[in-house]
Amino acid sequence: MWFAKSSRKKRFERSEVLEVRSRSEPVRRERRRLVIWALIVALITFGIVAGVSYGWSWGRQKVLDAGLFALKTVEITIDGNWVTAEQVRKWVGIREGMNLLAIDLPRVRRDLELVPQVRSASVERVLPHLLRVRIVEREPVARVQTLAVRSEGGFTPATYYLDEMGVVMPAPRAGEVPADFLQTLEMLPLIRGVAQRDLCPGRKVESASVESALRLLGCFGRCEMAREVEVRVIDVSTPGLMSVMTDEGAIVILSHTGLEEQVRRWALVRDACMRAGKTISSLDLSITNNCPLRWVEVSNSLPTRARPAKHSGRPNKHV
Repeated sequence: MWFAKSSRKKRFERSEVLEVRSRSEPVRRERRRLVIWALIVALITFGIVAGVSYGWSWGRQKVLDAGLFALKTVEITIDGNWVTAEQVRKWVGIREGMNLLAIDLPRVRRDLELVPQVRSASVERVLPHLLRVRIVEREPVARVQTLAVRSEGGFTPATYYLDEMGVVMPAPRAGEVPADFLQTLEMLPLIRGVAQRDLCPGRKVESASVESALRLLGCFGRCEMAREVEVRVIDVSTPGLMSVMTDEGAIVILSHTGLEEQVRRWALVRDACMRAGKTISSLDLSITNNCPLRWVEVSNSLPTRARPAKHSGRPNKHV
């Protein structure tokens, strides 16, 4: 009896195993089929991508080698007085005969905008043979004189120029700019008290005193007094204060805050002095509740100093 039950139990277990195996076999076949199809699709996709890439490279090289887009004309437009077309060609390495499609326009623009005198640059490819380059220069509004370290030792005088944003520009070399523009540069307001370490060509001066001096020049240039008075020197060596010297010989002290109001008070005091036949000798505008003033008689015997005409800038250069 016991043996019969054991025999039936074994037959039942074997039938269950066979049934499970028979059910799992189609699943395995389906999985193998999916894996095979996935591999086929992957291989086909890889082949298509590789073929297109190779075909594009081959076709592009054929076009480049054929000289169909050889550079024949470089049109350079320069808005300013510092940069010449020859310098632009040298900076970007452009020469006639280069393949126009092979020129890296973003790199050319980036290289141009790394030049301290260049505010912005644009480069345009015009097929089949033209490249347009446009340069907008920075406009200097002030100059800084300091001592630079010479490579052989010692120091040498150095002049730098600042635009309205405080970006430092080196002085042009002899013969690089027109003589009238060079004279205009020499007549720009001089900012004193600037540390040599703050002057890095192509970078903005990180100095609150210099920023205040530039803001003062902006405020002064917008007032009516600027038509009759020129700022010659701004000394920022005293923390929180600026000492301004004009072409009339006046020395005016201003604080770094409230420059618009201080310039307005300066103009009012000067008008009052002129009506009285006087001229400002010294004026302290850093004090808010009064204006300590020293004036002197206007001397008719002093010769009138002729001011050089403002350089209007040369027209855009097309090369």
